[in-house]
Amino acid sequence: MKSVISALAFFLFCASLLQGQSTADLRVTLTGTITDVQPVFDFSSARFNILVYVQFKNESNTPLIIFTPRAFIGKKRLVFSEDFSSRRDSDESSDRSPTRDKYKLAEDDPFPNFLRNLAAPEPDKYNFVIITPGGYYECFDKLTVAKGYFLELRAGQDKYKATVVADYPELKIEYYLSLNDRPPNTDALATAQRKWSKFGDLMLDANGDYRVISNNIMNRGSKSY
Repeated sequence: MKSVISALAFFLFCASLLQGQSTADLRVTLTGTITDVQPVFDFSSARFNILVYVQFKNESNTPLIIFTPRAFIGKKRLVFSEDFSSRRDSDESSDRSPTRDKYKLAEDDPFPNFLRNLAAPEPDKYNFVIITPGGYYECFDKLTVAKGYFLELRAGQDKYKATVVADYPELKIEYYLSLNDRPPNTDALATAQRKWSKFGDLMLDANGDYRVISNNIMNRGSKSY
């Protein structure tokens, strides 16, 4: 039964990415190019740092306020796929190693600073960017995942010189942030949206969440697909 429930949850998650259900998806187009994939080792296991050049385009008639990827504290999700209709997998980006998580400190929590930024009279330039109608915002982002790639090693080869191979030829990136599970701060995003309306529209969906989903992105490793 647990396997059936897990499979159903995964199907619904992928479906939401593929269909772009929220209104916010229609206001911005997110494209990307993967420029590098490198392994990161934590004892015997390997994760993968993905460097991607992303471009956000404002497709609406009003200025849009988005989070800069470098300061984003929400979830960065990746869905890998053959053609987004058959074999697929997903993972959530995290730059924390399992070892570091054991020693996580309260001071590491970015949420208090995040709330202070939302309470500011206007969006600051480090955490947010305002995109004019028809305009673009471009930057690099780094995502760290455990799935979607594997190491190709020759006999006797040092693991640090292994070739990274992509499991899937395509992927999508989702930036997602919800405060619905953060009482008493569940309305902080909506409050900031109203307060900053003279600067632009903080891009929230019908549920009051921040969600941006990319178009299909060609995947690659350190070995071309």
